[in-house]
Amino acid sequence: MKKKGFGYGYGLQVLVFLMFFCYSSCTVSMINVTIPALVEKWGFDYAACVSQSTYGFLGGVVGSIIFAEIVRRKGNKFAIPISLICCGIPALFYGHSSSFTVYVILNFLVYTFAVSYGTVMTGTLTANWFPRKRGWVLGFSSAGLPAGEFAFLPFMSLLISVIGVSWGITVFGIMAIVIGIISFFWIKEYPEEMGLAPDGEDISMDEAKKLREEIASYKSEWTVSRLLKTPFVWIQGILYGILFMITIGIIGQMVTFFCEKGIDAGTAVTMVSMTALSGLVGSVFWGFLDTKFGTKKATIVYAFYYCLVLICLIFATGSYAFCWIAALMYGFANGGIGNLSPSMMVQTFGRFDVTAATRVINPITGVIRALAFVIIAGCISVFGTVGSAFYFMLACAAVAVVLAFIQPDKCVGYQPENEE
Repeated sequence: MKKKGFGYGYGLQVLVFLMFFCYSSCTVSMINVTIPALVEKWGFDYAACVSQSTYGFLGGVVGSIIFAEIVRRKGNKFAIPISLICCGIPALFYGHSSSFTVYVILNFLVYTFAVSYGTVMTGTLTANWFPRKRGWVLGFSSAGLPAGEFAFLPFMSLLISVIGVSWGITVFGIMAIVIGIISFFWIKEYPEEMGLAPDGEDISMDEAKKLREEIASYKSEWTVSRLLKTPFVWIQGILYGILFMITIGIIGQMVTFFCEKGIDAGTAVTMVSMTALSGLVGSVFWGFLDTKFGTKKATIVYAFYYCLVLICLIFATGSYAFCWIAALMYGFANGGIGNLSPSMMVQTFGRFDVTAATRVINPITGVIRALAFVIIAGCISVFGTVGSAFYFMLACAAVAVVLAFIQPDKCVGYQPENEE
């Protein structure tokens, strides 16, 4: 079989990029500028707004379980459009209500569906097309996470100044709905559907037909019960949950953090936006490291690097230069988590069983990730500063280093002979 036509697989990674972009924009990136604006407009309590994001991410845990099962039964072609559209609809309205209860409910729904497509389907769709080349491929497509942060902050700040925060949020709801509608016509579940092979390999038409039939008839032996009884599943879920927690905990409050350090708000927004540029570089770098040395080794380096980032942030002063260095270092790290977490699941379970594995690993990761906002809100309430939470995150990063060393990376999922 010729590789001609496999460009469609890379085209699907543009959709994965947009999904990462939308996930970043509709959840963590919004916190930096929309919460202060909504607090000012409606008189909401700032700490309460931050902490309610915890419930949103916990909703995402439930959503990820449901949508992992939907993907397993119906495929990404069905699950991705539904999750994007269902994320966009409540985003159309939640900034328009002066009721904090309504705000919490609608924002909860946004998070539930955004986390589902942003953490489940970005990985499963990539695994279907790139089981072996996933590292460097995700290195480019997961750049949608920092790209969302780079574009969102200045764009939302502009929207707030022109049409207000409520309608600004609505714009991003429209974005999710449009991408969802387009994705319905865009997605091909497997390369074999188009007479192509995973990773663009050269195989015969007979081999492609055999793979297509094998995929259609395959039933994973990795049940929820079996996954829950497997120790490395918990190690993997907790490890990447910690790294996700640190990532969103920092970015969600970085503007406020730098303001605490004596940086004016306008400059702080610019600094956070610019961290996304280093995140774009970092995304490619971590993808390269994953491909060149393996996901486990890349994760070990990544966890060590986060310890260094947090030390630099903790000791950052009002000096613009030092704060800029710390911010750019964080941005470089931010580019890796969207790559390494799904890549390790594919590494350990393969493309035939990764969807089954996401039903347990993603929820474990999601619960840990959601703790970021509990920590931030608690530290704001008790110590009065965002920066105090970074000490706790540094300790968590040290735990992640240990878990990265002990996690196994041998594939335990089913692999056809041509993919071994």
